[in-house]
Amino acid sequence: METSPKLNTQSNGIVFLSTTISYDDIQKLVHTAKSKRDTALILTNLSGLGVGEILDFNSKWFQIYKVLKSRLPDVRWKAAVKPVRVDLVRHKRNVKFYTMLVDDQIDALADLLDEREAGLVDRSPKTTVSLSHIETSRCQSTESIHALSGTNCLN
Repeated sequence: METSPKLNTQSNGIVFLSTTISYDDIQKLVHTAKSKRDTALILTNLSGLGVGEILDFNSKWFQIYKVLKSRLPDVRWKAAVKPVRVDLVRHKRNVKFYTMLVDDQIDALADLLDEREAGLVDRSPKTTVSLSHIETSRCQSTESIHALSGTNCLN
C-alpha cells in the first residue's frame, strides 16, 4: 500500500513533507538489520519514541522483563501476545506518558535479552578461588595489624 506525502506545518512555520512508513518498508528495514539489537531498536522506535525516550526505555525495560522471559523461542514470531504498556518520561518537558509494545517489538526485545543474558554467562571467570585461600591471603596481608592490636585474624 503506497501512501502519498503530506505537507505538515510546525508551529514555527516550517513546512515539511512526511509519509507514513509502509509495512513493506518496515520489513525491508528489519531484514537489513545486522544484529538483534538493531532489530529491537528499529521495531521499538516504531512506537513513536525519540532518542530521549529510547534512552529512558533503556533504563526502564525491566518493567516488561516477565513478559519478555515468557516469550519462549519456539513461540516467538509465531504466536500473538497482548500489547504491553511501558511507562516513560519525556525529560525535556518532564511529561509522563506510556507507549504500547506489540508482538514483533516484544519478540525482538526477548531475542535481544536472551542474547545479552547468554553473553553474561559466557563472561564468567574460568577459574575459581576457594574461600579458604581468600581468607588466608587476607589474614597474611593484615598479620602485622593483628599483631599490633593483639587480635587473631580468625576471630
